[in-house]
Amino acid sequence: GALAKEGYAVVLTGRRPDVLQDAAATMGPNTRCIACDITDPKCVAHLFAETKRAFGRLDVLFNNAGTGAPGTVLLEDLTFEQWKAVVDTNLTGAFLCTQEAFKIILKDPSVDRVLINVFGGILRCDIVATGIIEAAKELGGVKVPLVVRMQGTNRDEGKRMLAASGLRVTLAEDLKE
Repeated sequence: GALAKEGYAVVLTGRRPDVLQDAAATMGPNTRCIACDITDPKCVAHLFAETKRAFGRLDVLFNNAGTGAPGTVLLEDLTFEQWKAVVDTNLTGAFLCTQEAFKIILKDPSVDRVLINVFGGILRCDIVATGIIEAAKELGGVKVPLVVRMQGTNRDEGKRMLAASGLRVTLAEDLKE
C-alpha cells in the first residue's frame, strides 16, 4: 500500500478477486486488480500484457506469492498434489512472473540497469543464479547491467555462476551498493 499511497500506479494480483478488491480499497485510486493464477503461463502472460497496456511500462515486481503444505500433514502423508501445489506456486509462479516482467522491463529504453534483490533464509542462491542466467538466454541476452543481491544458502556458488555467466552483473552485498 505504501507505493499506491505515494501516487504510484500499482497492480495487485491473486486468484481471488474479492480479496484483491478489499486490499485495493485501502490503497487508493491508482490501484488496479487483475485476477491471475500465477501457476498458469497464459494467465501470467495476460497479467503482464494488461499491466503494459494500462501503464505502458513496469518498474518494480514484488514476487511474493507463496504457499506451504498443510501444517498438520506429516511428510510421509503429504500427497503429490499438495507437493506440486507448493512447487508450482513458489517456484514456477515466481519464474513465470519474473520472465514476463523482464520481457517488459528490458525492452524499455529508459531502463539503464535492473536490480534483482532476492532474500530468504533457505533460499538456494545457485538456483536463483540459474534462473537469472536461463531467463537472460530465453530473452536473447540482456543489454543493461544487472545488479544482483542474494542472501541465502549456496550464495558463493550462485555468485560464482553469475560472475562466469558472461552477463554484465554487479554482485551487491547490500542495498546501499
